[in-house]
Amino acid sequence: MDDSPSGMQSSLSDLHGPMSGAPSTQDPVCCVGASEKTLVVGRESGKLQRYALPNVALASRYSTSTKPYKIGINSNST
Repeated sequence: MDDSPSGMQSSLSDLHGPMSGAPSTQDPVCCVGASEKTLVVGRESGKLQRYALPNVALASRYSTSTKPYKIGINSNST
């Protein structure tokens, strides 16, 4: 879920075990929120990434000046 939009790589085909060969990140995930249609990932840098479900396609990116610690999504994903 780092900076590669979905469809860029066939990441499932090169996995041989849990986290096998996965690159480390300098901006770890600090919180997540999800609904039936949306997944939002918060990073320690203040960046937020919104993914469309069920295909987990990167829909948009947002940036805040503070570290998010909690994400809440209402029932209609707005």
